[in-house]
Amino acid sequence: MTSGLTLVTHMLQLHKVQTWWCTCMVYEHFSVQTW
Repeated sequence: MTSGLTLVTHMLQLHKVQTWWCTCMVYEHFSVQTW
């Protein structure tokens, strides 16, 4: 049960990092296009 909770927490943290990374990539992409 503890390992399952750890796995879920790890997945959520990984998803958060991926979302942040994608947002940064999109932001940079549009910044380059507008400039």
